[in-house]
Amino acid sequence: MKKSLLVILTWLLLFSGARAAELSQPHISVYGEAEEKVAPDRIVWYLNVTNKGTSLKEVASRHTEIVGSILDLLKASGISKENIQTSHMQFGENWNYRNSSRVKEGYFAATDIMFKLAKMDQYENLWMKFSGYDELSINTVTYEISDEKTHYQALRQKALLAAREKAERMAGALNAEIGEPLVIEEDTPSGVYQTAKPAVMAFNERTAQSAGQAAVAPGQITLQDRIKVIFRLIPAAQ
Repeated sequence: MKKSLLVILTWLLLFSGARAAELSQPHISVYGEAEEKVAPDRIVWYLNVTNKGTSLKEVASRHTEIVGSILDLLKASGISKENIQTSHMQFGENWNYRNSSRVKEGYFAATDIMFKLAKMDQYENLWMKFSGYDELSINTVTYEISDEKTHYQALRQKALLAAREKAERMAGALNAEIGEPLVIEEDTPSGVYQTAKPAVMAFNERTAQSAGQAAVAPGQITLQDRIKVIFRLIPAAQ
């Protein structure tokens, strides 16, 4: 163990020393930034199924039936099993406060369901079908970009070019030039995701009637990338 720590410490000291020596020469440090607004092409739904009753066995049986029905509905809509996930399955005693006292009112069962919808035009159809489940509520709906990595690869290249351009302008103002890059570090801000939360979590008849008037407006997601680059600085005299 001590030998391993000694090796690690020695490596860190050598690395730090090499980097310090590398940056002892004249250099210029800049950040290159790139940004792109992209329309999302996938909707991520977060559902919750909760039902209650006086008999735990009946509650559990009904819950299994509801969850199974919803999963069948999603699969019938063409959503692959890889894009469907159930979590936080639980059941237990249902307690409430009445007249300043904690009272047991039967049992409950609950499950969270997450799925990703790639076909935006199926939104209204699923919304209407979900309205048929009194025990179902929508917790959150978010939007995603399926090929986000591809966009980030392009952004990274733009950020690098922006860093070089900035360094050249700064060096030029001092009648100097930039040389080869000495250090490149990525400093990537998180993607900015827009989130839509339904004002009414539980479905009811009024919700179902007005659902046809609701439109999907995912807007755009802002993707950002930032790169720190340190270039060697070449004085004008050289």
